[in-house]
Amino acid sequence: MRHLFAHTDEAACDAQGRLLIPPALRGYAKIERDAVSIGSLTRVEIWSKERLGATEPSAEEAAAFTTELGLY
Repeated sequence: MRHLFAHTDEAACDAQGRLLIPPALRGYAKIERDAVSIGSLTRVEIWSKERLGATEPSAEEAAAFTTELGLY
């Protein structure tokens, strides 16, 4: 767990309520412009829109995974 969370950082919102992501984390995530936030159990993940799209499973992979979990 220590290794997993070693690259995290505290973030704050600006006066307009936007989340400010530190430059080092933006670089690590390769976020240049558009970002996407997703819920992941008890956490929120922020991804580069392009990189998240590259991780999406095919329809067949998604169907097999949900069937395996009993989520028809």
